[in-house]
Amino acid sequence: MVRKRSFLDLHGSHESHLGYTGLSFEEAIPYSGSDDIRHINWKMTARTQTPMLNRFSEEREIPVVLVYLNSGSLYFGEPKSKHHTAVETLTLLSYTASNSKDGFATLFYDDRSAKWYRASRLKKMAARNYDHALSLNPIGASSDIQIAMIELSSRLKRSSVVFLIGDFLTFAQNLDFSILSHRHSVYAAIIRDRDEENITLRGKYDIIDPISQKRSTIQIDSKTATRYNKLFANKDNALLRQMDIDHIAHQKIYTDQEPLDQLIKLVRQK
Repeated sequence: MVRKRSFLDLHGSHESHLGYTGLSFEEAIPYSGSDDIRHINWKMTARTQTPMLNRFSEEREIPVVLVYLNSGSLYFGEPKSKHHTAVETLTLLSYTASNSKDGFATLFYDDRSAKWYRASRLKKMAARNYDHALSLNPIGASSDIQIAMIELSSRLKRSSVVFLIGDFLTFAQNLDFSILSHRHSVYAAIIRDRDEENITLRGKYDIIDPISQKRSTIQIDSKTATRYNKLFANKDNALLRQMDIDHIAHQKIYTDQEPLDQLIKLVRQK
C-alpha cells in the first residue's frame, strides 16, 4: 500500500509533500543504554513499566505520475473552457510534483497519440507540460480510459502516486480502475462545466459533436432537458460508484472554481 502524504502544505507556501522521503515509525523496542533518549516512547514506557524506544525506518520515495486525458468534450465551457481548466490543473500538479526527489512523469493520451515524458524534477518540465497540454487540440479527440490505464500500467515498475486528469465523459460501465489502484495510489481530477451537468437552455440549436464533429439540430424543451439531466446524473453516479469500488479518490473541478482549492480537497481523501 502506497504511503499517503499530504499534497500541499496549507500553512506555508503550498510546497509539495508528494514523494516525501524521511523517517517513519516502524516499531517500539526495548531501550538500551546506548540509545538516543530523544526516541524513547514515554507512553509505552509508562504502560509497560519498561523503557521502550521508537525505531524508525527510512521511507521510500514515491514516484508521481500525471495522466492528461485529451478529449473533444473538453472543448466546452464559458467563459473558461474545460480544456483550459484541465491545463491549469495539470500545471499546478506539475510544479508541485517537481519538488519531489524523483520528480514526476507525464502521460498525454488520446486515441490519436500517446506521449510519455520520463520522470524529471526540473522546473522547466512543468512549463513543458503546460505548453504541451495547451497545444493539444481537443476537437476530434477521444480517450479510451481503459486503454490509457493499460498503457500506463505497463510503464510503471514501482508503486506510484497517479493523478488522472480529464472529464471522464467516455466512462463505460465495464471500466476497471483496479488495473492501477491495486498497486498505485490513484487520484482522479474530474474536469467539468456546470452547464453540461444541468441543461437550462430552451429552444432550437445547431450543434457540433466535438468528438465526431457531426452537425445536428436539436430542440430543447423542459421534457428533453429533464431527461438529459437525469441520464447524465445516472451515468455520473455510476462513474463515482466505480471509482469508490476501485479505491480511486475523486474530486470534481468545475470551470468556475479555482483548481488549487479542489486539488487540496482531492488529496485529503487518502
